[in-house]
Amino acid sequence: MKPRGILPTNVTDKQVVLCKAAPAIRDAYEIRLALFMAVQSGRTFVLGVSPSAEVEQALEAHIRQHGGEVVRGAIPAHSVYVGAISGEGQEGDGWVAGDSQTWESVLAGLCSPWVRDRLRVGGSVLTDELSQFRDLLRAEAIRGCNIDDEDIHQALLQLATEAMQVGGSVFVQ
Repeated sequence: MKPRGILPTNVTDKQVVLCKAAPAIRDAYEIRLALFMAVQSGRTFVLGVSPSAEVEQALEAHIRQHGGEVVRGAIPAHSVYVGAISGEGQEGDGWVAGDSQTWESVLAGLCSPWVRDRLRVGGSVLTDELSQFRDLLRAEAIRGCNIDDEDIHQALLQLATEAMQVGGSVFVQ
């Protein structure tokens, strides 16, 4: 994996806050990096999630172990992370697309409702859908870059290819 940037929702003298709007929150590089950033700078890490969100137990325990907390409430703004996982659940590459408004504009420009549904926050592309996803994605004219200044269209194709090679899937949170 290459070094990736993150987009905390809010950073103060005391806290690093990362808000996620997905209904299920998995342990991903973005969250671990935000937690590391908070600990290294002497701040408290706060993972903000919606009241009904399911946070992986191991992730929540890891956050608490390092002095952070998971706070449930309304999520008006959040970052969007797109990642790949192997068939065994091992995390592959992933990147932050931007904030919720940026991602909504990407989704609004998609022609395929099938692709749009899978790329919504909380969505995923399952192993048996990856080939169709790549084919439909190639027909799209996606404009924009992720926070690592990579073309989103190419970055999505690369994640799909990586996931296909390891019998995995792509997720959005």
